[in-house]
Amino acid sequence: MKSKFLLAAGLFVTALGYSQNTTYYATSPSVAGSGGNNSVHVGDQAGISSTSNDQVNVFIGYRSGQNHTGSLEQDDANVFIGNYSGYGNTTGIKNVMIGNRAGFASSTNNFNVMIGSSAGYNNTEGYNVMLGASAGFNNNEKNNVFIGYWSGANNYSGKNNVFIGHYSGYSETGSNVFCLQNSSGNKPLIIGKFEIGAEPNVQSESELKFNARKVGIGFDSNGEFGSFANTSTWETSGFAYRFFVRGGILAEEVRIRTQANWPDYVFASDYNLMPLTQVEEYISENGHLPNMPSAAEVEKEGIALGSIVKLQQEKIEELTLHLIEQNKKIEALEKQNAKLEELKAKVEQLLNK
Repeated sequence: MKSKFLLAAGLFVTALGYSQNTTYYATSPSVAGSGGNNSVHVGDQAGISSTSNDQVNVFIGYRSGQNHTGSLEQDDANVFIGNYSGYGNTTGIKNVMIGNRAGFASSTNNFNVMIGSSAGYNNTEGYNVMLGASAGFNNNEKNNVFIGYWSGANNYSGKNNVFIGHYSGYSETGSNVFCLQNSSGNKPLIIGKFEIGAEPNVQSESELKFNARKVGIGFDSNGEFGSFANTSTWETSGFAYRFFVRGGILAEEVRIRTQANWPDYVFASDYNLMPLTQVEEYISENGHLPNMPSAAEVEKEGIALGSIVKLQQEKIEELTLHLIEQNKKIEALEKQNAKLEELKAKVEQLLNK
């Protein structure tokens, strides 16, 4: 009872920030390290390797921080809580490893946050955030953010990654990757690639892909996106609308990849060009050009940009053929008129003699 009271008192004094040169540790039957300065070691073999270089550490749990000897250069300021947490860490500083075997194989790595059973189990590098049971389990690199159960577990040598969600990036092996998913499959909801170390003003190589049936952007008067538009009546076999925007789109350039059969077929020798008289009759009966949607159709179904551009190009090329044909007729009439003028002049000469 007395030992428990002394331990509690020591923890309280340390929390208040008083300078201490004593390590607080569990007494018999447990044995904890007692060689550090201003540190707390609680649990059998916790901080057992501590020396005078071991400073301002908190090791709580069976064999937590067992191999830590201290950095000497500055305060260690590590927090290892849980059985075998930070077990292999020797001189690392400012790590937080909470959970059974969290950061188990850590050695000299610094500035890590590993929370969850076996989080960062095999990691020996620094500057990682691994939250969730077995998050980053086999990863052995730096600058990763793994959040979720088994997230990034098999990303052995990847760095600068951000994986979010249950099993996110579980099988991803690369670096500089962003992944959002909630299963162990190979189809994350969002997958992206960060550009690392690019020079200023250099075109970015970053990528972002959505593995979703529908993606929406925008909001309505209630501050919500609202429902996706019903496009079932517009969609044809093998084609579906995926991206929806509530509001306008402003861009410097828009490129549409249309299907084959661009209207150059109009210039083929066997193309049946509708005479202008028939075009006039069609317009009179239907109120729009042949092969073009009516105003009612556009109002009801909207416009497929690629399709309407193709149809407009068809009409432009047909109009060009009509202009060429009319130009030939005009040139022929001009020649006939010139001959008539010559004949007229000759007749006038004869009459004046």
